[in-house]
Amino acid sequence: EQPWCCELTDGLREFMLQEGLLRKSPSAVSAEEDGRLVLYNPATGGFFALNETGQLVWEALENWTTAEQISSRLALKYNLGVEIARRDADKFLSSLAERGLIDKQVARVK
Repeated sequence: EQPWCCELTDGLREFMLQEGLLRKSPSAVSAEEDGRLVLYNPATGGFFALNETGQLVWEALENWTTAEQISSRLALKYNLGVEIARRDADKFLSSLAERGLIDKQVARVK
């Protein structure tokens, strides 16, 4: 299991199961420190250091994207099965959401 993963709480699981578009929160600040990318949420004062895989996901969130698209990138880059990549991506994206570092736009069903 990747070190950048977290456990999914019920609220975060529901957040991730609602398929939608994701992107970096405009209020999130990132900076490189000691060769690692560190994210900062000014609203909470929290910091979050990313490893190489986390940085790949963070770069993908520059524009609106989906968890499925991010999972595909991870699967290709790290030669993972799609299900494993999606599980790990969902855990990491949930961790970012929990820290207020990403925004989500859910499509409305009419």
